[in-house]
Amino acid sequence: MLDIMDRITNEREQIIAYYIARILSDLRLIDISDYITYAHNNKLANIGDIIEAATELHFITNTIRFAGRATYDVNWNELPNITFYMTFKSKGVQANFRLTLSALLFSVQLDSINFNEANTDNAIKNTEKLTTALEAALLIKHKTLLKA
Repeated sequence: MLDIMDRITNEREQIIAYYIARILSDLRLIDISDYITYAHNNKLANIGDIIEAATELHFITNTIRFAGRATYDVNWNELPNITFYMTFKSKGVQANFRLTLSALLFSVQLDSINFNEANTDNAIKNTEKLTTALEAALLIKHKTLLKA
């Protein structure tokens, strides 16, 4: 059974994944072999430019950024995948995470998270701060459905 911190981390990864999913179709316009070539040849600025172009369509500038590192996994038995090291920073929340893409799936792995005004007694409130910060970073806010 997962301990409480693992459950909190999993919940935060799901929240980040929910928001980051907006840029996946833009990132997938580039063939994975190109990303792998850029990572292999240490052309990380190219990856950074692509990610910046994708995020600027959905998020306030510089709230979600490429952290300058990418890894890839290519073998004969599975689809290739690329992992981008990313940073989110907004409203007193900074999260460092990995975004892994393959042809069919994506995942988010949270490496670290810091809150300027962390509630040391209440992890749920800190998780709410993450959600609020991600929501505030969106260029187009969610619209509430109104009943007629």
